[in-house]
Amino acid sequence: MIDDEQGVARRLETLKMAIFSLEGTERKPDRLEAFSDAVFAIAITVNRQP
Repeated sequence: MIDDEQGVARRLETLKMAIFSLEGTERKPDRLEAFSDAVFAIAITVNRQP
C-alpha cells in the first residue's frame, strides 16, 4: 500500500507541475500532455486490483 501511496503522490506532483507550469504558451501542448498522462496514471493506480 505504501508503494501505491508514493506512486499516487508522485503522479499528483507531476499533475501539479503540469497545471502550474510557469513556461510560456509555446509549451501548452506539453503541459496538456503531461496533465493527461498524470490523470491516466492516477486512474490506473487507483483502479488496480490488490
